[in-house]
Amino acid sequence: MKNLEEIIKRLQIKAEQLVTQYKELSAENEELISQVIALKEEHERAELRIKELENKSLNLQFSNTFELEDKAKLKSTINELITEIDKGLELLKG
Repeated sequence: MKNLEEIIKRLQIKAEQLVTQYKELSAENEELISQVIALKEEHERAELRIKELENKSLNLQFSNTFELEDKAKLKSTINELITEIDKGLELLKG
């Protein structure tokens, strides 16, 4: 009988330990779920920021390309005007 009582007592202790462990693991699981949710939200914000920066980078690249084209056109126009002025001066001298 004493043997049976010891077995029952050990089983009760094990059951209590399992319940305690279950509660601890459940709390840890809830905390991890909260962390996962927070990290997903942070990841989404980071992806949006990356897209914004990529768009900004593309805009700057296009802007620089247009500026170079504009500079080339402006230089060409200035050269044409200088040529016209030179021709006019030659006509005035002649």
